[in-house]
Amino acid sequence: MPLVVLAATRFLRESYSKKDLAFLAFVMTLAIQIHVLTVLFSVIILIPFFVFGFLHSKNKKTLFMYTFIAALATIFMTANVWYPLLEVNMENQLMRPAVVWNMENHALRLDLIRPHKDLSLVVCLLFVVQFFIIIYRKMSKTNLLATITAFMWFALSTKVFPWNDFASRFPSVSIIQFPGRLLLPAVVLIILALSLSMEAISSSEKRKIDSRILIYPFLFLMLIGAVRNHIDFSKEREEIWQTELFSSTKNVIFATKDSNTLKKSFKSKDLGAPLRLISKRNSDYLPVDDKDLAYDKDFHPYGEQKRAIIENPMNELLTKKVKDNQLIFSWRSNGEKTLLPLIIYRRTSVIFNGEKITNVQEKTNKVGALLVQPKKGDNVLKVNYNSSFLFYYMFFLSILSWFIFVLWLIIKKLKA
Repeated sequence: MPLVVLAATRFLRESYSKKDLAFLAFVMTLAIQIHVLTVLFSVIILIPFFVFGFLHSKNKKTLFMYTFIAALATIFMTANVWYPLLEVNMENQLMRPAVVWNMENHALRLDLIRPHKDLSLVVCLLFVVQFFIIIYRKMSKTNLLATITAFMWFALSTKVFPWNDFASRFPSVSIIQFPGRLLLPAVVLIILALSLSMEAISSSEKRKIDSRILIYPFLFLMLIGAVRNHIDFSKEREEIWQTELFSSTKNVIFATKDSNTLKKSFKSKDLGAPLRLISKRNSDYLPVDDKDLAYDKDFHPYGEQKRAIIENPMNELLTKKVKDNQLIFSWRSNGEKTLLPLIIYRRTSVIFNGEKITNVQEKTNKVGALLVQPKKGDNVLKVNYNSSFLFYYMFFLSILSWFIFVLWLIIKKLKA
């Protein structure tokens, strides 16, 4: 996110160079390769800076063209991410992440008596100090834009914004889930704004001083405050570990509730030990009949996934192995219809007892778990996922684009 903000400020320069183009493409590519929701935040941050820069640019054509080229480069270098997402979403009705019905409950609370209850003292000071600076000092365009956008993000992260009413009118906005997470871009932007303010104050003609006299003590105080917060948080978690073990057990399934056994599993050299004792219910992105089921309060996807996958009695009867890129299940049956702990997507290929199952998605339950009619005795089911040829093409395109991008940077460096 700091890199995104840095790329955004370059839109405000008098001239937008090829170096700025390359930086923007790299930053956005990095964001897409890491976390999709961060990309959404990044784009929202970039838009006001681009619009402001474009309106005040003396060479609008170059700025627009270079930004367009950066966007194209990003698309090519991230083909390995967005194409699989696009393919799976177009071919399946995917269960979206859990809808948070009371979004305001997950927004930050502004408490005048204890302002740092939901916010750390360091974060509070960042916004308070910059607030008083903007009252008494004239700011640069970059500083003004960074400050305004920072306070907008800050307001959106709190209960000040009517999230519940807004989400009821525009349900798709609930993809954010927790408004409190909008504080992150606000903090990054306010750090930039406050840094610019300090730089301006230190270079004032009336009382010109070394900027380090202001900035270094400020950074030191921020560091001390951040470390203090981290220590307090660690102590709080340590107390939970010693007593309750888990801060939250919502949607968590335990094979055992013996705290000593669970603690030992986390200290075991076998990293899979705790995962065999603890399962987390999660229905995100499972193939369902209708993705709008996420908004149906009577539908319980976590419960469906729990029954189909985690607590499915077939888990104890199945023998599983991987061979020739196929997942192979084998079990003995009395001939009753069986729900297997296996999720089926559109391109999933299923061979059951030597015969390929056609229209396989029609033989699934509400969250895409496979239903089969086994024969009496031994049964064998083979599963693999057949990616489209475009998937491999896009993967190659991504690698090739990275190679060309790096080669271009090297050539530019050598010519400089």
